[in-house]
Order: sequence, then C-alpha cells, then structure tokens
Amino acid sequence: MQVFEPLVTETLIKKLEDTFPSNPLRSMTHRELDVMIGQQEVIAYLKMLLEEQKTDEVNLEVI
Repeated sequence: MQVFEPLVTETLIKKLEDTFPSNPLRSMTHRELDVMIGQQEVIAYLKMLLEEQKTDEVNLEVI
C-alpha cells in the first residue's frame, strides 16, 4: 500500500517564511530586493497550492 504525502505542507511554508526575509532592508541592493521579491512570490504560490490541496479531492484512478 502506498501512502501519498502532499507536496506542499504548512510546515514547509513556515520554514520558508522563517528562512527568507519578507521585509526589505535599506542596505539591500537591487539584486537582493529582486531575489527577495521572487522568494515571496514562491511562498505565495505555495500557499495557493496548499489551499487547492485542501479543497480538491484526490483522484487516484490510473488513466
């Protein structure tokens, strides 16, 4: 029997939020700001996927 784990979990999102800053610092370069914005976009996307996982039924039928 296989057990399916969700790809996105609240724990993963929390770890990413703790690891990557969400508030810019005055000393950040433009490059660092771009990277920070990209990281926050990824976290927002993962949150969206998590919500979809919670609402969508899992279809395990093989096509």
